[in-house]
Amino acid sequence: MKGSLDSAFSKLERARSHLATIENLVPSFDDTPFEHHRIVRAEMENEGCTYRFYIGELAPLNPNLTFHAGECLFNARCALDHLVYQLHYGHFRGSFPDQSRRDSAFPIQLRKPSDAPHKWRGIKALSRRDRQAIAWLQPHMARHDKLQGVRYQLGVLERLHVIDKHRELHIARQVATATLLTRFPNEYGFREEWVAGRTLESNMNVLRWTFHAAPPPALVQAKVGAYTGVFSEVSIREGSEFFTLVPHLQAITNRVEVVLERFAHRFD
Repeated sequence: MKGSLDSAFSKLERARSHLATIENLVPSFDDTPFEHHRIVRAEMENEGCTYRFYIGELAPLNPNLTFHAGECLFNARCALDHLVYQLHYGHFRGSFPDQSRRDSAFPIQLRKPSDAPHKWRGIKALSRRDRQAIAWLQPHMARHDKLQGVRYQLGVLERLHVIDKHRELHIARQVATATLLTRFPNEYGFREEWVAGRTLESNMNVLRWTFHAAPPPALVQAKVGAYTGVFSEVSIREGSEFFTLVPHLQAITNRVEVVLERFAHRFD
């Protein structure tokens, strides 16, 4: 009896079903202003040497984004635990000890552990080959190889899942990610500052232009008219770091699939 990856892939597909729902709930660039906030007004200060730009009212994000994100993370994490359980099942030919059954879990080590894999609680009863294969995937390993992206995303999965499962719900936010830069002739001493990486709020000041010498109003108005605004993405936060919601969940589920496929030959 070799076990099966059916339940692990079922969990992964469940994660992807929540991801598909999230993709439908996240506003798109084409039909809403969420992804591309046009400036609604520019205010002049300091006799034309300063201009501040403000966005308008932002519609609230769908509150269900939070719950679907948590479910996506939960099921992606479960897929890895199901993998390890089935590895135990195959190793013991379907009749493994109660202790191993209870302890079975896929470890995700963000920091280098003090113990070797044969002492890791969730996998210590597995074969040496399987333990080493799992150890090779740990985020703490600083190796620049083809699995580098897998390790990184497993680390992101662990960090975000622990928050949702044990601490608090993730809050989906609109985070400023890009803006189109503007140029003025050097004689005006132009400087541009914008709210990179900050959560956007209604009527927020998102950009400031400052000049050592005030340029002609006609020149400024032409630049204001051409300015397209601040780009944003729906993100969730862990500590001081923001993770764009859809791209990171896509990457996490894809990397979990890579992990499952790496062990598929064990169940042939």
